[in-house]
Amino acid sequence: MTTTLTEEHISTTEAQDCSSKTQNIYSAINYQKQGADKIQILYFLSDNLIVPVNDFINIQNRLSKKQSAIFNQLCRDIDNAIVCEKESLEEQGIALPTEKVISDSKQLLYELVQYNIFPEEISTTAEEGICLTFQKENRRMFLEVYNDEEIGYIIEDINKKQLLENKDLHSLTQTKERIINFFD
Repeated sequence: MTTTLTEEHISTTEAQDCSSKTQNIYSAINYQKQGADKIQILYFLSDNLIVPVNDFINIQNRLSKKQSAIFNQLCRDIDNAIVCEKESLEEQGIALPTEKVISDSKQLLYELVQYNIFPEEISTTAEEGICLTFQKENRRMFLEVYNDEEIGYIIEDINKKQLLENKDLHSLTQTKERIINFFD
């Protein structure tokens, strides 16, 4: 059964502005499934990641307050990148990141935040997906999660302007491990 959520279900919302970051961490909606006795509260961790309130509490309890705030900001950064780059991508005939790419990217960020690893930049890609950029000393890693469900990365030496590594990855777990190893 699909439940359609309308504006009347929304209890709090926040507007996005491409020139600045979104101001609020969460939006919440109340909805009631047809025939259900009680109202279910859902929280948006971002525009594209919705979790029931019990899952939301569990997610928040796994992270410190600082990590939770950073994770929420990173989720907003993904959403803002898509909103801000949408017109340009569409003009060039480039597909926006899919819901799966957005969800996978946010799941990866959630896992990395637990290790206090954060990207320095988040953007969309001309190859149709999301790019997370990490830097350690003179090395930079560009990790791209593509709409066709492939994941790839390159590592470059910033000072020497030299490509050090260019590989494909086959799972989010493998991707998380490679990023953690990048910082070791």
